[in-house]
This record gives sequence, structure tokens and C-alpha cells, in this order.
Amino acid sequence: TTPRESGSSVATSSYVAPHPGFVRTRVQSLESPDPSLAGATPTRLSRNARRGAFAGKVRRMHRPTRAGFADGPASAREPCVLTGLDLGPAPWTWSPEHLASKPGVASAEVSVHVSASPHLDFVRKNFAFENLAFGEFLNRLRDEGTGTGTGPADAKTNENENENENASRSWYYLRSIGSNPRKEPAHALAQFPELAEELRVPGDVLWGASVPAARLAEDARYFSAVLRCSSGGTRLWTHYDAMDNALIQLHGEKRVLLFPPRVSAGLYLEGSSSPVVGPEVDGDASLRSGTENGDKRGDSDENKTNRRPNAFPAYRAARRAAMEVVLQPGDVLFIPALWAHHTEALHGPSVAVNVFWRELQKTAYPQKDLYGNADPLAAGEALRLVDAAAKTLANSPRDHKVFYGGLAASRLLRDLRVERDVASTFAAFGAESDAENTCAEISGNELLFPSTAGRSDVRTGRHDLRDGAETSLTALGVWFAPPARWADAVKGAALGIGALVAWRRLYGSSGGS
Repeated sequence: TTPRESGSSVATSSYVAPHPGFVRTRVQSLESPDPSLAGATPTRLSRNARRGAFAGKVRRMHRPTRAGFADGPASAREPCVLTGLDLGPAPWTWSPEHLASKPGVASAEVSVHVSASPHLDFVRKNFAFENLAFGEFLNRLRDEGTGTGTGPADAKTNENENENENASRSWYYLRSIGSNPRKEPAHALAQFPELAEELRVPGDVLWGASVPAARLAEDARYFSAVLRCSSGGTRLWTHYDAMDNALIQLHGEKRVLLFPPRVSAGLYLEGSSSPVVGPEVDGDASLRSGTENGDKRGDSDENKTNRRPNAFPAYRAARRAAMEVVLQPGDVLFIPALWAHHTEALHGPSVAVNVFWRELQKTAYPQKDLYGNADPLAAGEALRLVDAAAKTLANSPRDHKVFYGGLAASRLLRDLRVERDVASTFAAFGAESDAENTCAEISGNELLFPSTAGRSDVRTGRHDLRDGAETSLTALGVWFAPPARWADAVKGAALGIGALVAWRRLYGSSGGS
């Protein structure tokens, strides 16, 4: 590797990790079997690679310098696991018991999400808030044992015991908030000085400023530091943040799914959150059984709703494009703004600190944003205009909605010059094809709008739309082809006509009819 990729000029510290190389063992083998991807930067990757040829693999950089990080994942706008950073003793000490032993931490009052389901759902609000002493909350995490984590190494030997346990237990999740939660974001290290003594935030690498923890709030780019603690098995709803952030894993393992911005339409976002929760998050295999992935209440109303075959047809394409990573203590995951993500605490309780900083100028964001998920001012105004346009067409005939809605969408993508970057087509047409493949699933890349998804039958050459209408597969191909493909379609038709004319000239006079 080059100095840029694995540079040695990280800030010095008197702290020496007790287990050198600890953070470069198991996780690296899970994520990236190709060592050449570790520390990869745009200068080493082709255009196709940067566009997702390595989808599913999260790159890693060991002991990055500020220049290496800025020129690499920060400029490529891709997630990356940073290892070997000097974080202080926190990755080896921050168990729930250790945190509860600190008087200033244990006595603080915190607001905790409490749910009867491990799959927290922000859209449907399947949780309640409970005010607890921080020490009491940490004791509950300590007492829950191994939790219900669903990671690859999670073994369940007694299904009946797990089912009875899950039916009566609760799952806990803490996202720390500001001292005055209505007026300021969370500054966890300033709010808990005892924790600041044990955790060093690598701001010098992440956004180029090295300041004492107590003064982080004065940094022009720094926005917030959030303490996150959860029960084992807790899955947080998929959501996106409008600011860059780094997830610093400090206790336990955490699985993270990351969705590139180009598949945002497949997440059915409401505000900054997705309603796709529960077993459906992990795709088709989980849809067949609500008892997979740690959820023993497969027949619950929640899971029945989420397992409807056509509830989120476009999500499948988004899930296929997602990257997945498992974090261990000491790993720092860079999550660029607008990369939606879904997290799960594996095997037992999880403790992490999430640090947010501004990618854009401070004036580009709403002043009253307290959580880092409010859209930049320009984006928020654009979305309001889209809502207004939809209301304007709401009472138009259906064919007008199809025509002008499609025209507006294609014009927007064209004027922004992002046709090739935005995966705006994700329809998964009805049920999957049977063993004989008699019913064809149309590729998401061929469809401009997911709202008219249906089912195609190659035996009859017909396609049934959701609204009951019917059309031929030939017409479907013309109707749904994106503008970028029209030219190719015309060229193909011209070549076909030319070949037919040539054939008629050669054989037409000698044949019948």
C-alpha cells in the first residue's frame, strides 16, 4: 500500500492498544476476501468499480491519514471501515457494567425506546419512550444475557425456549439527545465528561479538525456526537442522514446494511425513514418465514403486514444493491450523507458513538435541525415543489397522470444529468416466476416507474397491470423503456427492417405469397 492509503501520520497518543491488530481479524475476512480492495481510493479504481462493480463489499482503510481519507472514501462518497485509529481505551472497556460504574453516567436520566419487537419501526411507531436512570438502563442491558442477535454465528439450540422468552421480553434502544433537546443536538462527550476521558474522536482524520472533546460543539464542521446503546438483536429502522457521519463501534458486534443513494426510490421513504422493517429487510428468503432472523413471533400483525408479497415490490432491487458489513469494537464506519442504512446489534448488547459533521457549508442546512436528518435547504424546497406538482395533477385523468408524471420525472432526471446514476426503476412484477419460468419478471433496469407493476406471462405474450388493465409485452417494452434507451430501440428496429427488406429482395420473387 502507498502512504496515502495506510499513512502513518495519525495523531500520537500515550495510549497503547492491549491487543495490536485486534480490529483487523474476523471482520476483514467476512467483508472483503480480495486484499486489493483494502484502502482502495478513486485513483486505483476504474469508473465501473466506483459505480458499484464491487457492490456488497465495504472497503477498509487501516490507519488512514487525513489526506488518504479525504482523497479516498470521502471524495468517492462511499462507505468505508477505518481501522487502527487511536480511539483511546473505550473499544476495550465500554461494557454496560463499566459505563454503569461511573457515577456521572449512572445518575443521568435518559429517554429510552422500549418495544415488544426487536424490529423498531419509526413509521408505525411500534415502541414507547421510557425515562430511566442511565444506570438502570445499563443494568437491563447487562442482565439480558446474549440477547436475540441474528448474525451469521448466532446458534439457537432450543427453539421453544427462545420462543417463550421472546414472547414476554422487551427490547431497548437509547439514542442520546441534547441537554436541551428542543434547542440543541446531542453532544454526548460534553454531556458525559467521564466518557470523554476514555474516547478519542478521530476528528482530525474525519473532517480535519482535532479539538478537545469538551469543545467539539465549537467546531465549524462538527455537528453532533450521539451515544447509542441497544439490546442484542435490536434492529433499527432503515433511515438516511443528511450529513456525513461515522459510527464508532465500542462494545459488541453490529451488522449494518448500507443502501446507495441511487436506490432511494426502492426504500419507500417517509421523511427520512423507511417502512420496510422486520424479516422483509433481508429479502426474499426471510419473506417466506416470519420466524427467521431472530423473530420468533412470525404470525404477529406486524410481520403479516410486512410479508405481503406486493407491499414493497421495488425494495428487492434496492436490497440487491445494498452493502453489508459487521463491525467489531474499534471499527469506525464512515457513512456518507444520503446513504440509507439499517443496523442490528448481534449476539448481545451494543454500545457505539455516532459522530456527525457537515459535508456542505453550515448555511446550507436548516438551523433548527437537531438530528442531522433534515434535508439541505435547496433539497427541501425541491421536494416541496414536487409535492405541489403532484397535487396539481391529482384530479387529472389517469392517462394524463401517466403522461405528465412520466414527462416531469424524465425531464427532471435529464435536466439534472443524472439519468445514468439514478436507479428510478425497481418494480418486482408480482410473484416470482415458477420452476418452468413461464411467468417472466421484468428487469428493474428496464422500467421507468414502479407504480404500474404487474405480472407478465410469456406463454400468452400479455402483461396484467396492477389496476386491472392489460397490454402486450411488446407494448410494455415500448411504454416503459427509459428515454436513454429509445435511441437504441430505434436503431434496433431500423436494423431489423433493413434485414427484412434485404431478405425480401433476395428471396421474395422465388417464394410463394
